[in-house]
Amino acid sequence: MPQLPSTSEEACLVCGAPSHGVHFRVISCRACAAFFRRSLDCSNLYKCRRLIKNCDVSKNAKHNCRFCRFQKCKRVGMRYQGTLPHSSPQSACAQSPTMAALAADPPGAVVAATGGLSLHQLVNSGASRLAFKVKSTNNNEYRLKPVYGFVEPGASSPLEITRLNGQPKEDKFVVQFVEVPADATDSQAPFKAGGQQGEVVIPVKAE
Repeated sequence: MPQLPSTSEEACLVCGAPSHGVHFRVISCRACAAFFRRSLDCSNLYKCRRLIKNCDVSKNAKHNCRFCRFQKCKRVGMRYQGTLPHSSPQSACAQSPTMAALAADPPGAVVAATGGLSLHQLVNSGASRLAFKVKSTNNNEYRLKPVYGFVEPGASSPLEITRLNGQPKEDKFVVQFVEVPADATDSQAPFKAGGQQGEVVIPVKAE
């Protein structure tokens, strides 16, 4: 569905974070838009974490209840028109919520071979905190910031990919991620222990 760019600094109507345009007919952030799309097939599996069905789903909430977040999406007017792309909703919902939680926005980039900067957001649309590690196929001509980090549930974390002067080439950046406790402080520790639950690939072409 086409997304209309936002022309103001309006807040997401679901969580209150800075919006990123109109998604599913509602001014919303990337994380809430991704969450709503993923929830269209799986919302029947959600249960209120506190059983009150009125949890705080704002960007500052300590715990993000998927049931209440999806209900808030619908209350503020999020709607989807059209045929869902999943041919088997049950198999899609059978996946771990964390495995489908992380996405890169934009999902790829084209930069100048003589040098340039590509800015991305790692968007966590799930209910769990994630640690991430970024790997590159070309460490000679690219610099990453950060290489390790955390993404809070329902939030996003910036990723800067800097291209140095070099020959035109296609490369990719692999963002590995793993679920971590809310009180984790060392984003490298899970990967040193061999942990990984999923990955996102960001292709970058220098030309």
